[in-house]
Amino acid sequence: MKYNRDKGGGIINNRLKMIISIFCTFILFIVTSCANMSSNIDIEDIESIMMEDKIALIMATPNYNARMKGDIFEHYELLHSDIDIQLTDYSGSIRGTDSRRLFNTKLNLDILSGKQIDLIDVSTINLDKYIEKSYFLELNDLMEQDYRFQMENYFPKVMESIRYGNSYYYMPRAIHPILYYVNKEESKDFNWQIDNQSISWDDFYNNITLLEQSGENNYVFTEQAHEYFILNLIKVNLDFYTTEDGFVELDPLIPKLKELEKNKRVIHPYAIDLVSSNKAGKVILEPGYGLDPEILTALKMRMETREVSFISPPNLSAEQELYPFTISEPYAICVNTAFPEETWLLLKYLITVRIPLVLDPLSNRLLNFSEMEGEYYSHRVDQYDRRFRLVPKVTEEEYQDILELYDNLNYLVTMSADLESMIMGEIISYTSGIISMEEMIQQVENKINLYMNE
Repeated sequence: MKYNRDKGGGIINNRLKMIISIFCTFILFIVTSCANMSSNIDIEDIESIMMEDKIALIMATPNYNARMKGDIFEHYELLHSDIDIQLTDYSGSIRGTDSRRLFNTKLNLDILSGKQIDLIDVSTINLDKYIEKSYFLELNDLMEQDYRFQMENYFPKVMESIRYGNSYYYMPRAIHPILYYVNKEESKDFNWQIDNQSISWDDFYNNITLLEQSGENNYVFTEQAHEYFILNLIKVNLDFYTTEDGFVELDPLIPKLKELEKNKRVIHPYAIDLVSSNKAGKVILEPGYGLDPEILTALKMRMETREVSFISPPNLSAEQELYPFTISEPYAICVNTAFPEETWLLLKYLITVRIPLVLDPLSNRLLNFSEMEGEYYSHRVDQYDRRFRLVPKVTEEEYQDILELYDNLNYLVTMSADLESMIMGEIISYTSGIISMEEMIQQVENKINLYMNE
């Protein structure tokens, strides 16, 4: 059959119009149906559908900054699209002893109930007791299975200090040597013996006596620094004062502190910080946590000297040289974890991540030389700060001293934030003249024993 072109064109146009009409009706039906369905779909339902293919890693942390540091977790989630990091509902968002205690209580209940918890920030809990109760997963197998994890890349004595027998149960994000920075230019005139970073009490007190005899207008501590000195003296030597029964007896510390009381050059009488103390007289020691070329450069500027050395708090034990350090943000994998391998990767990321929020470029890793090398070479030439004051360079000798210090770190000092706060309260009462030294020592001893034997 032949069709006239006009007639045929008309037939085709009519059929197209019919098809388009049917198609539009179908689309309208779909849109209308979806609109009706959307009123019954919650946003949370949509999110849950999107999260179906992701692994949820549950993290418990008492760190009040945890929620503010969400970009760390977000960055990890961007690198691992199959991971969703979730904080427990009791993860801290405020400071305070009550907040930490609430965290510990809820953490214990969740672990005992078998609830899924994958990663724990263990900075506020009693590590010995949790390990004894098998609340943490041993990390040895995960370390051995991870070919990227090389034990030789980490400070050996630090790793030895955090080991329990032959087992590892946690890894810290940062390590901080407990130090006193020494103004070497001011102290060398008094023949101070500061050649060794580990110093005995006798050497320490002999140095103070030399300062007293000199008659110069120099002081060892500011007021606040003296309070932290007493705190560190107790913390670093706590094992020395602990009996075989597990109780602490601090009475032998009283004669040593009384020796300091006699010396007029121990505490600057007016200064509350190093800047104001410089107006009346040089302060020789300043407490600090952490050391790298950047910190050493800043110290030189603040102490107005080109020569800064450092020593550990006096060691009251003659059995070994102590190079004490503390750790921050230690992470453990909970025994209730549903995803041990994935949690190990997150743990490893958290202790090695490089982000702008990390202020101490050395201490945020346990790595040996790689991080420090970069910091040394970025500070090995004279630089100027915003006030155009000369910043003394870090010399090769000073750099080697820093490396030696980190290689020598051998004594992990662990004390909970709650206990440290209680001890400092008693020390301040003593330095303020509210209680006597004997009363302070007795109160500190009681608080330590009560806390350790709860």
